[in-house]
Amino acid sequence: MSTTSAASVIASRDLGPAPERDVARDLIKHGLLALPVALLAGLLGWGTAGLASVAFAAGLVLANFWLAAALLGWAARISLGLLMGVSLFGFLIRIGIIGAAVMAVRNQAWVATTPPGRHPRGGPPRSPLLGDPFRVRIAGLPRPQAHL
Repeated sequence: MSTTSAASVIASRDLGPAPERDVARDLIKHGLLALPVALLAGLLGWGTAGLASVAFAAGLVLANFWLAAALLGWAARISLGLLMGVSLFGFLIRIGIIGAAVMAVRNQAWVATTPPGRHPRGGPPRSPLLGDPFRVRIAGLPRPQAHL
C-alpha cells in the first residue's frame, strides 16, 4: 500500500525538464518541412483557393501544437491537478477556437471547402484508386442515389 495520498499526488508538481515544448517544436519543424508538399497539392487540386486554404489550415494546426505545449508546460510546473484540467479543458477551448476560425472564413472566396474525393454537387464519393465513380456495393445493398 502506498503512503502517498491522492490529494498529495494531485497537488504535486513537475519540476523536471519540459518535454512538451520539445515535442511541439519537433512537430512544428516537421510540419513546416511537409508544408510545401501540402501547399503544392492544394494549388494543383484547387488552384489559389486551395493554396490559401491549405496555408490557413496548416497555420491553425501548427498554432494548436504550439499552444497545447505552452499550456501543458505551464500547468505541469504548478500542479498535476491543474495539468489534468488544462489538458482536458484546454483541448476543448482550442477545438472551439479552431471551429470559430473556420466558421469565420468559411464563406470567403479563397476557402476551398470541398474535401478530396467528394463532388461539390453531391453524388457518390469518387476515388482515383477505386474507379470513378466509386460506388459502395456490399452484400447486395442498393447503390446510393444522388438527390437532385
